[in-house]
Amino acid sequence: EGSALRLLFVCGQHGDERGIRRGLRHFLRRHGDAVAQAFPQLHLAVLADANPDGFAARTRTNAQGIDLNRDHLRLLAPETRALHSFIRHWQPHLVVDFHNYPARRSFLVSRGLRLGWDVCIDLPTNPAARACGDEAAFALLFARLGHVAQEHGHLFGRYGLYRRDGSFRHGTPQLGDARNTIPLRHEVPVLLVEARNPSRYDSAEDRKLIRTAIAATAWEICRWAIAVR
Repeated sequence: EGSALRLLFVCGQHGDERGIRRGLRHFLRRHGDAVAQAFPQLHLAVLADANPDGFAARTRTNAQGIDLNRDHLRLLAPETRALHSFIRHWQPHLVVDFHNYPARRSFLVSRGLRLGWDVCIDLPTNPAARACGDEAAFALLFARLGHVAQEHGHLFGRYGLYRRDGSFRHGTPQLGDARNTIPLRHEVPVLLVEARNPSRYDSAEDRKLIRTAIAATAWEICRWAIAVR
């Protein structure tokens, strides 16, 4: 028990991000038992719906109008306080924060910017937040995901914006992102996972590909977290 790796998946802070819930539930239904068998040294806790009121209302915020992903500093919402209470008592070694990004964001399109992956994975943007080891350790995760991508056709990348000329910048370079208050407050490393939300133009096969990409990401994070611990 004392040597177990405690890994916390947090999903659904934004109620209108429905695709990521489906992808994570797909992972739990199809691979939950296999994770327990393959990684007996791993204790996995999953908060699959961090904003149930927002999910029911299809709103980004909770019933009080609070963006939970921007509430980790002030802790105004009961949902955020409950999450922080769990982190404080369970003391996970790693938190993985799951989100969706829209297939097309009008303000990005108007500026010639795009997000081009099925799933983005990245470290906190706030330099004061303790990341997952270092960039070398983080590169090991991408190396493994690269093999998965070649085998199944998924597209993985860092959470960043691409200009028409092909240049890249981080998605939130000027934002002391609120999710980073989790590692600042609890001294626990955090990974961000942003999956592409399917659009009405996506076929059933496209949607399946995104779900399986989310499941593959979750599996490889479990494997990676044990390897670099």
